[in-house]
Amino acid sequence: MFAFDPTHRPSLAEIISHEWYKGPVPLKDEIKHELISKLDNHQQTLESDYVPDIYVDPKVYEGSRHECISSNDEENKLPGLAKEVKPYVPEAKTAACFFSISPLEDLFNTLAAFVVTQTNDFNFSESEYSVILNMTDENDKKVSMSINILKIEDKDKFCVEIIRNSGDIGVMRNIFVKLKKFFGAHVNSVSPCDWSISDVGK
Repeated sequence: MFAFDPTHRPSLAEIISHEWYKGPVPLKDEIKHELISKLDNHQQTLESDYVPDIYVDPKVYEGSRHECISSNDEENKLPGLAKEVKPYVPEAKTAACFFSISPLEDLFNTLAAFVVTQTNDFNFSESEYSVILNMTDENDKKVSMSINILKIEDKDKFCVEIIRNSGDIGVMRNIFVKLKKFFGAHVNSVSPCDWSISDVGK
């Protein structure tokens, strides 16, 4: 069908008579099931990959920078935090987000470890799983961002989103790429929204 010489291409009658054309066509639900199955297999592969195992000094929540510490230092692991996780609102979702079925505290600990490796200028929320950070890149472009961990309703699943408050959007995009890579296999789930054929490739 894609031959450069049109005389080598099959005619419409030949196409219609071909076994592929006459063969069974999968239903929409069958296609949906196959796609979800492939995504589940991909998710299982991700879960077997690297998961960051870094913990930070709890003083990081006081707003100043502190060095990351090894996960072997049991006494210095993050304490239980009295925070409220905000709900994820699909209608308000941003393109700069990813999803995870990892435990909430693991996600927040990984977020804290990421933040202290990127900037000294940050402020963790006292009541939510959220942080505001201000950054300047090597070209002196500045950006202020919020990174939030949100709970998917009725599921053991979370959304990690990054929102630009002000400044250069290009810097924010670069930070999001670094953030997603830093989270490693914690990026282990897909959007909770219902599937449709139009969702493929998003």
